[in-house]
Amino acid sequence: MSTRILYKKQARDNLISGIKTVAKVVSTTLGPLSHNVLLHKCFKTPQVINHGFTIINEIEFDNFVENIGIKLIRQAVAQTNNIAGDGTTTTIIIAYNLIYRGMQCLMAGSNVTDIIKGINMAINFLNAQLIEYAQPIKNTIHLEKIATLASDGNSSIGTAVADIVEQIGPEGTISLEESRTTATTIEITKGIKLNKGLVSPLFMKNTKTIKIIKNNPYILITNKKINLVQEELIPILELVSQTQRPLIIFAQDISTEALSTLVINYLQNITNAIVVKIPGFGSQRELITKDISVATNSKVIDNKNGLELHQIQISMLGEADKVFIDANSTIIISNHQQRRIHKYCNQLRKQINTSSTTYEKESLKNRLANIYGKTAIIKLGSVTRGNLQDLKLQFKKALSSVQMSIEEGTVAGGGKTYLRLASELSSWANTHLYKDQLTGAQLVKECLMIPFHKILQNAGGNYHNLLKTLETNKVTTDYNISNGQSVDLYKNEIIDSAKVLRLILQNATSITKMFLKTECLIVNKQSIKFLKSCK
Repeated sequence: MSTRILYKKQARDNLISGIKTVAKVVSTTLGPLSHNVLLHKCFKTPQVINHGFTIINEIEFDNFVENIGIKLIRQAVAQTNNIAGDGTTTTIIIAYNLIYRGMQCLMAGSNVTDIIKGINMAINFLNAQLIEYAQPIKNTIHLEKIATLASDGNSSIGTAVADIVEQIGPEGTISLEESRTTATTIEITKGIKLNKGLVSPLFMKNTKTIKIIKNNPYILITNKKINLVQEELIPILELVSQTQRPLIIFAQDISTEALSTLVINYLQNITNAIVVKIPGFGSQRELITKDISVATNSKVIDNKNGLELHQIQISMLGEADKVFIDANSTIIISNHQQRRIHKYCNQLRKQINTSSTTYEKESLKNRLANIYGKTAIIKLGSVTRGNLQDLKLQFKKALSSVQMSIEEGTVAGGGKTYLRLASELSSWANTHLYKDQLTGAQLVKECLMIPFHKILQNAGGNYHNLLKTLETNKVTTDYNISNGQSVDLYKNEIIDSAKVLRLILQNATSITKMFLKTECLIVNKQSIKFLKSCK
């Protein structure tokens, strides 16, 4: 199988060529007075976009090697997008300039290992400085401004997101859905929400209603499949029917015969019992089962506890104030168990703090948000499909940016924090680093200034003299590009998420180090021919 091999400068030049074009395109979308990019696909309506990750996903060149460079930079941007939802354009701009300047240093004879060490030490210093600069969220106005800036200046989105977070708290969950109308609506629910509803639609006695509401029900939880009607189901129904209270059964599964028995008796008003399958699989389902058990103070009927369904007593059942069940979801409201829930939530928070993996942390956060019991559903509506996708993207960016700000605080916005960090880094590096390690830190320092340059360029300003003045000012004294005035950033709520800025630097430098250490590029010619034949 024939291959094409490129070495050192030739390999790097081919890789960076495509990235240069991408950086030039996305840089026009940076800042409050930025420009848009018009995207046209065959047989589709042209779409206006200004999101770095969306743009880079749509760009592909005829040159196969250039596309390799774009795919690599796309990975870094995807990391920023997946975690923060914002900052993707800045990630591309900083990454390109770091790679380009780093390659110039290598051509001049610098040692790549020392340059990378210098970059690493610079990033560690900048992370520490960001922690020092960061200020906690003080009020709803800060949340609103952060969400507004992240959603490209859409104040209605900013207000909506801030109001939702204020109502459900930082540990509540927010989900986006597409509305069946052109209006955007917000629905806030309290209680544990499960992504499973009625096992059978036949439980709906009134076909005009879309959900069943049970007041003060008993809760039965089992990790087993209910198979036997006489031995397992009938004893439970007889026991609960004596109390004249509803029964909600959360089970792993239920046989057809047992389900038919439940439905027939329910429709004939002989019993008042409904079954819901516990969502998830394997260990995930066990954890959800435990969450429901804590929230309702019920014992789990399974082999681990040595309990069988025919052994159930009333004392083993849990209780809830109210349960809402529809075709796709179940919400359990259990106000009288708040002390138990609060204690359990504190345990989950401790596990989150000590967790060593991102996946485990996210899983624990989702469980905490679920049992915390407050959920907001934003149903997005728009006239056209294109506008709907744009609205969805803006909401995602706003929600992610707000969440990041709650986690690690906020810093001065408008590009000024990076300017301040550049000045601090220059002083620190000149004192602590030498030779090519100093060169690596200086590369980072130069690239920190570029986002602000691009913001001013997009606004049409002559920024050279202004930049010299701003570099000597305090971090809270800045220039408002929107109106051309000097302002106090925090009083005017021109702020950014500290975590977003940190992720931008982390992901941009990560891909840079990989590029600078690339000495050889091997391309399979067969794959090039295949891609050309697919066009």
